Amino acid sequence: MAETGAIYRKEQDDVDKLEKGGLRSFLLSLTGDKEERLTKERREAMAAKCQYDQAVSDLEYLENRLRELRGQQATLKHVRQRLKELSQEKAALLKELGGETGARLMELEQRQAAGRRPGRPAAGLAGSVRFPHPAGRRGGHPGARYLHRLLCHLCRLLL
Repeated sequence: MAETGAIYRKEQDDVDKLEKGGLRSFLLSLTGDKEERLTKERREAMAAKCQYDQAVSDLEYLENRLRELRGQQATLKHVRQRLKELSQEKAALLKELGGETGARLMELEQRQAAGRRPGRPAAGLAGSVRFPHPAGRRGGHPGARYLHRLLCHLCRLLL
């Protein structure tokens, strides 16, 4: 953009010099080429001005778009964090309710805890286990079904 601005200023200076007069302007007047040269310089200045204005416009558009994308990125970080929290809540609820999925989840977490090195925290399995739909088994808890639907909805929003 600085380059197009410099070109525009140079072309406009050429026009200003011809319009104000001076030795060059006087010599072109004597040869009869002044108006022709002035028209040419004005066209060049106008073209340079258009390029400069377009560069400014492009820069403003890109800065606005960057701000929008950064805002969306921040929103997505929040949604991902909320999805992780809901997944952990679902895992806790499934373990609390018992049943086949809760028992399997507890078994997997126990295996992971037994297999980890001392001094290292367990890395929770809530995000790595795929849960079957709680309504698929007889007597599914309504809270589990609601939580499952909520997590599915959030996943669709992220994808």
